[in-house]
Amino acid sequence: MTQLSEPVKWDRTIWRGSDHAWKLRRVDSDGNPIVPSSARAQVREWYGKEPAWIDASSDDLSGARIDVDGTDGWLTVIVPESETEGDEWDSRGEGVWDLEVVVDGQKFRWVMGNVEVSQDVTR
Repeated sequence: MTQLSEPVKWDRTIWRGSDHAWKLRRVDSDGNPIVPSSARAQVREWYGKEPAWIDASSDDLSGARIDVDGTDGWLTVIVPESETEGDEWDSRGEGVWDLEVVVDGQKFRWVMGNVEVSQDVTR
C-alpha cells in the first residue's frame, strides 16, 4: 500500500481571463513517481462553501480538467480562460483549493492551499 505524507501546501494565483496549467507530481521515499489512477481539484471561497468556483477532474475532457501522465505521475490541472471570464468573478478575491487523488484504490488529499484572484483590466 502506498503511504503518502500530509498534503503539500501550494498557494496559487488565478489570473482572471488567462489560461492556467499547474503541473505537479509526488514521489515515494525511493524517488519513484506516485501515479494516481484519478484526480479531482476544486477552488472555493472557503472549505465546503457552495458553489465551487472551479471543479476539475481527470474524467473531464474539456473545460477545467486534470491530465494524468500514467507513466511519470505528472498531473496537470488545466483551467482555461473561459472558466474565469463570467461576471461572478468580478467579486472574487481570495479562496482555497485542494487536489485529491486515488492511488491504489485509496483517496488522498495531495495538495492544498490558498488562492488569490487577480482581476484583469483588459476585457
